Amino acid sequence: MTDKTLVKSDSFGHMEIDGHDAEGARMTVRADDPAYINRPNIDGAKFFCNGEIKPWTGAIQEVYAPIFLEGTTEKVLIGRQARMTPKESIEALDAAVAAWGKGNGEWAKAPMKTRIQAMEKFVKILRTKRDIIVNVLMWEICKVQPDAEKEFDRTIDYIMNTIKALKDLRNSENTFLNEGGVVAQVRRAPLGVMLNLGPFNYPFNETYTTLIPAILMGNSVVMKLPNVGCLAHIPTMEVFAECFPKGVVNFISGAGRETMPPIMATGFVYIFAFI
Repeated sequence: MTDKTLVKSDSFGHMEIDGHDAEGARMTVRADDPAYINRPNIDGAKFFCNGEIKPWTGAIQEVYAPIFLEGTTEKVLIGRQARMTPKESIEALDAAVAAWGKGNGEWAKAPMKTRIQAMEKFVKILRTKRDIIVNVLMWEICKVQPDAEKEFDRTIDYIMNTIKALKDLRNSENTFLNEGGVVAQVRRAPLGVMLNLGPFNYPFNETYTTLIPAILMGNSVVMKLPNVGCLAHIPTMEVFAECFPKGVVNFISGAGRETMPPIMATGFVYIFAFI
């Protein structure tokens, strides 16, 4: 194959080779490109469980962008992720089960107003992570900058719209219904422990479309980070830890075939979310 000069726009945008679209071509970046100089370096050697972010000393997988450094055969290193085992899976599940407390846990019993306030705090802090998460999405799954920005912004909009919908539900629950002479009041309650698996193509947005409603309704969650797209979630660990009680949200990373079956085998998963 004949080598050709690769020309790309800023921030991994439209690409051309000798004036033709470069779909399917190898993407490269120059060492002096500002995008390369400001590339992410996300340390995912952490275990977020039961409200604590613990250093991870087990197996590690280095994470490379699908982008090559110009003039080399090397993909660009952008971080690393923990490769967890069934032991950590069960530890995360135990934390979620304890937080649920058969429906009597702190979060499960919290008033809807309290949960909404915690989620609004979460959004406020999450907004400060926009630049780093957008940058990671660009490098890890090769999204162009406008698409990465849209994924983050759309996620924030989704959370706010979900909060609004919950407020509307709360207001409706304060009224009595009269159906066929039967007067009733509808109350909604959490279901229990959720196992949440995120996809690689929209690792941030689509993960949150199932995660956020579950948390808001008082459930506790074990979130399996996608192998590709994992790094976008690492900067959120501190945000979850600050905004929600311990055990309400727990992260697992690594091979799904190794980490997920032990959780499902326990019978303690009440909600399974997979996109």
